[in-house]
Amino acid sequence: MAGGDTDAVLALYRRMHPGMNPAELLIEITTDARFWVRSVLLAERKAAKGKAPAYMYSFNWQTPVLDGKLMASHALDVPFVFDTLAATGITGHSPAALPIAAVESATWAAFARSGMPTTR
Repeated sequence: MAGGDTDAVLALYRRMHPGMNPAELLIEITTDARFWVRSVLLAERKAAKGKAPAYMYSFNWQTPVLDGKLMASHALDVPFVFDTLAATGITGHSPAALPIAAVESATWAAFARSGMPTTR
């Protein structure tokens, strides 16, 4: 972050995430700036072409591994997509992850079959 908006951005993120410590806020802001904003721009440009739908999702489940310090780390969604939670320790074998993996893998399978990311 640089420029005159730094204080406003920090204030906004502190309001949005009141329980986060400074390190977690830095991770959240950096992730949004480097990944999320660019992903949204890419999806908007794809959708503007009008040739095919553009879909996106945000995987925000936070792993309990390392006392939660990894938060919702890059590629954490992969074992959920393939419903392979038992094959990796990254989820901490959390029972809360099981229903999320079931829905996520079913949604990706539906998208592969039909081009629509929905199980409804």
